[in-house]
Amino acid sequence: EILKPAEFEALVFDDNEINFKDVKKDEWYYDYVVVAVNYGLMKGYEDGSFRPNNPITYAEISKMITLSLGHDYLRSDNPNGWQTEYVSKMYEIGGFKNVDFLDVNDKATRGNVANMIWNMLRSDTWEMIYRNDKTGFSYIDSGKTLFSKKIIDHVLIENVIYDLSFLDL
Repeated sequence: EILKPAEFEALVFDDNEINFKDVKKDEWYYDYVVVAVNYGLMKGYEDGSFRPNNPITYAEISKMITLSLGHDYLRSDNPNGWQTEYVSKMYEIGGFKNVDFLDVNDKATRGNVANMIWNMLRSDTWEMIYRNDKTGFSYIDSGKTLFSKKIIDHVLIENVIYDLSFLDL
């Protein structure tokens, strides 16, 4: 059995509407797909598939990050393309800092995705309450994130050690 964080229990988990033809209930990622779909962070393709093994594009990860930060007012029906507002918001919040790519439809590298998540944690929607170079960083949500709006009243990450040597800061 895969161990999930305690916070997972507070999430909305309704798999009644989840019936992707390529996502089986016994897959390790099934519960995470259900939660991401329930909160509108991800959806499947028109053919009824989810394509869990496909690489993700910078546009797709931009949409997931901006939505998880509470920017659910962004529109996918922009005449310039579904990704326009999500990518623009990522630039605005500094989500692409130290992330190199040529086109938002390029496949994202794992390193760049890790950096984008790091940038998300450092964005204005999270408030750093403690920093210690030996024990790590502590954050509390600022009331603007998906967690604060829909999941948990107070999310606190304490005494977490982040090995960020790969970022070459």
